[in-house]
Amino acid sequence: MKRLFRVVPVVLAVVASAAVCSPPASIQAAEKAPVVGGYSAVSVKDREVIAATRFAVQTRRKAQKSKMVLVLIHSAEKQVVAGMNYRMYFTVKNDGKLQNIGAKVYKDLKGKYSLSSWEVGKRPQAGPNK
Repeated sequence: MKRLFRVVPVVLAVVASAAVCSPPASIQAAEKAPVVGGYSAVSVKDREVIAATRFAVQTRRKAQKSKMVLVLIHSAEKQVVAGMNYRMYFTVKNDGKLQNIGAKVYKDLKGKYSLSSWEVGKRPQAGPNK
């Protein structure tokens, strides 16, 4: 019986410290919510994502004077700014060789696209935005 009285306070202390140390569910949910002004996942089938990716490939193809073609869009994200930023990870076939690409395209408020960045060798981002 005396041993039980020694164990109970220890168990209560452990349970109480776990309750105090664990953030409430609302805080945990807020930590997983998208950041205002940050990128958020978007479907690779979204017509704006497809248009932005095609624009990036076309722009790069013209600059390199190559026969580059889009093979597959792996993942995409968008960011609302004064216009829209698109960040895409995709594969192209460039002169017979497959290349993984990470690109950013900006679409202004008038609908004009511009290629902000193009990185060869970027690994496709896995994501739930198929």
